[in-house]
Amino acid sequence: MPGNRSIPDEERFWSKVDRRGLDECWPWKGCLKGTNNRGNFTIENKNFKPSQMAWTLIKGPIPEGLFVCHTCDNGWCTNPDHLFLGTPKDNSSDRASKGRNADQRGEKNPRAKLTDARVREIKEQYASGNVSQANLGEIFGVSRSTIESILNGYRWKHI
Repeated sequence: MPGNRSIPDEERFWSKVDRRGLDECWPWKGCLKGTNNRGNFTIENKNFKPSQMAWTLIKGPIPEGLFVCHTCDNGWCTNPDHLFLGTPKDNSSDRASKGRNADQRGEKNPRAKLTDARVREIKEQYASGNVSQANLGEIFGVSRSTIESILNGYRWKHI
């Protein structure tokens, strides 16, 4: 159709970012599919994390073997001033230096759907032999595969 141009990738990217003050986090407000549900931006059928795209657009290419890390520890932030390049070890060291290495197993994880007590209940009910993994999933509001992972010790290992 004449006059109908697609929006340039850079403009399309920044339209999905809540650009706030220079010292504030700039949350990604686009698609949340992707790694760790932190976001996804697609160019020519290639997926990028929003922080990767922000870095590349403002500071240039990301050298092989390095990752985009967040000084703010906010995985949804795309403020280039809050980003730095480093290895996974650099990222872990940065997190530890800020005292953010807290135990997040089980119910201590803010995204947990179950509590320690409910996991114990799942194990007890299954051990009774009166209920299937699928039924337990329905009762506790999680998938059958989550129940299987709990029972096999892949998830909630500490219980």
